[in-house]
Amino acid sequence: MLLFLPLPLELVLHTIHCLLPSGSTSIHHPSSPITKALLSFTLVCHETRRVALKLLRQHCVHLSPGERLRSFLLAIPTCPDLRTTSSLFLAPYNTPTIDDQPTAIWIRELFYFSNTHLRRLVMDMPLRSLIPENDHLDVRHILQAGFASLENLEEFVSVQDDLFLEPEVNGHGFPTWRHWPKLKHLALYQAKTDFIFWWSVARMPMPERLVLTRAVIEIENVKTILFEHADMAARRRLEIKFIGNNKEYNLSAMGAQLTWEEDIYPEEKIEMRGYKWRSEGGCGTSGACRVAVGEWAQLGKLWNINGLKPQH
Repeated sequence: MLLFLPLPLELVLHTIHCLLPSGSTSIHHPSSPITKALLSFTLVCHETRRVALKLLRQHCVHLSPGERLRSFLLAIPTCPDLRTTSSLFLAPYNTPTIDDQPTAIWIRELFYFSNTHLRRLVMDMPLRSLIPENDHLDVRHILQAGFASLENLEEFVSVQDDLFLEPEVNGHGFPTWRHWPKLKHLALYQAKTDFIFWWSVARMPMPERLVLTRAVIEIENVKTILFEHADMAARRRLEIKFIGNNKEYNLSAMGAQLTWEEDIYPEEKIEMRGYKWRSEGGCGTSGACRVAVGEWAQLGKLWNINGLKPQH
């Protein structure tokens, strides 16, 4: 007769934690084996449920499409621990435009509920599909209020644009991410890197890494702006990476300020690098870049990418 002895609880809990590497910042899709395994552990016993739910809130809140966002918010009254979600992937729009006031309100409420605990946000939303002149339902203002409330955010990735929400005056506007005092890691797509952009980067209290994919280069004296407007004595090392290809990124035109080669500034406070992204299909289309950056962001590997420097 075979006897099946239960495993010690400590061993079971250790198994749960081993599903995710120590220090992991990944965000897993609902179909991921890790997500499914954690959901299974919520059914074993009270203690495994507690640990698994905590890890689910940290690594498996994937709100895409919009139906998941609405279901998540409707569950908060009966599951208040959902407010403690610390990492989030958000892609709630089922159409190519954000001109949808109800969805904008849902997003704003999500951020109001979670802004105390939310630390990492990967967003895939077509914000530039609605310009201010056509925003008759005040959608952009609703979204901007929600994003501005994320005062504890430490990592932010925008897969489709540069978080285009702030009103512009004479073609210029201050970025929404300037409202986030604890922001350390920032990744944007096709950001317009003008004076206001670099001034805003310089004034960030805690920046460590900046990843710019297919950025629109509009200014050359980057080093001057960063050093003149930042408190370099109190700042940790800032690493800036540009992702693109030679045709769209004539970075050498920025002179001594930035080239494709590694450029480390005095006291190693600022490091700038340009990378030619090599992936299947290359970075010749905007879709290829967005897919690649979005996948790396969800895997938690975007901040440590090692691209290939092009040959001169």
